[in-house]
Amino acid sequence: LLSFAKSGNSKIVINHFELSILAKELDEMMHQAFSNVEFEISYKNLPIIKSSRDHINIVLSNLLTNSIKYRSGKPSKIIIDCENHKKNYLISVRDNGMGIEEGN
Repeated sequence: LLSFAKSGNSKIVINHFELSILAKELDEMMHQAFSNVEFEISYKNLPIIKSSRDHINIVLSNLLTNSIKYRSGKPSKIIIDCENHKKNYLISVRDNGMGIEEGN
């Protein structure tokens, strides 16, 4: 994300895209990058959204990477979900990892 911000690429392209296809691509990429780690990424019924695919890709990629890196002792179970809130969507990434201590 920081490298994207520093690149000076200020043109944001907004299009409709299938969030489920992006999730599948990220799932495959994470399994290639972390082939020695046991984890599961689940997603279903993700909608077609209108947004910057590049930006959503960066954010989800960072969240998934952190979920895998900072897992607890057991295999990570990561869920990508999306809720429809009238004109907006709320995309969430949840896991069974160690979490962030309260106050941090």
